[in-house]
Amino acid sequence: MSSTDLAELVAQLLAAIHSISGYPLPDAAPAVRLASLSEMQAIVCRGPCQVRGFYTRENGVVLNETLDLAHDTTAQSVLLHELVHYVQQLNGKFEKLPDRCDRWFAREYEAYEIQNAYLRARGSALRFDTESVRHLCRKEESGEAGFGP
Repeated sequence: MSSTDLAELVAQLLAAIHSISGYPLPDAAPAVRLASLSEMQAIVCRGPCQVRGFYTRENGVVLNETLDLAHDTTAQSVLLHELVHYVQQLNGKFEKLPDRCDRWFAREYEAYEIQNAYLRARGSALRFDTESVRHLCRKEESGEAGFGP
């Protein structure tokens, strides 16, 4: 996918996030880049993990280079999910929640809900289970396998 095509897709997905959630359209899009699984694991995992994408202020959106953003609705929804985290950060959403795990889960829950709404609108039957991620933060705090930012 060319950088122009990627920029157009990002703009479309930010518009979809606005339409689904009511978040204001941001003035600028975050940096978006593709990376190898090993590079992504080195940034967000404490070992091997199946990360498909992540967003951090420092890195912007980083996606697994194997995702077919041009043709695959599920891959596009992964990008949308990470863009939701960007919009949440811009708007300070959930920052006042006192517990770190509660903040993390609230961000993930909302991002999955918006991602699922996007998939529904695109006619996909795939849904991501929002409750399945709740246990990940508690494991992180206990020193077990964790989660990305």
